[in-house]
Amino acid sequence: MAYYRPEGIEAFTSPDNKGFDLMYTRGGRQFNRHVGRTGWVTHIEAGVILRPQVTRVAIYKWVQNGRLAGGQTEDGTLVINVQDLLRFVEANPQYRLPNQDGS
Repeated sequence: MAYYRPEGIEAFTSPDNKGFDLMYTRGGRQFNRHVGRTGWVTHIEAGVILRPQVTRVAIYKWVQNGRLAGGQTEDGTLVINVQDLLRFVEANPQYRLPNQDGS
């Protein structure tokens, strides 16, 4: 029996606390990606990692205003270094990181 999962991204702290495990649901299929502390995430993934979840527009504006360090890839995708995201969480206590169960 298959269970319905809404399309989207879920973020979990990896069991070794050295990064994040991102789970994508697309077309009823699940894909996983591990991002280490020195890795890069898109602004959409960064919004999912932050708890409570933040919209991608807010993340985009924070990068544009200089509150959060980020850059762009050759194809124009906004990316954020995970270490910069962790520094942002330390400086803004209203945000936190996900637990291993996603909460």
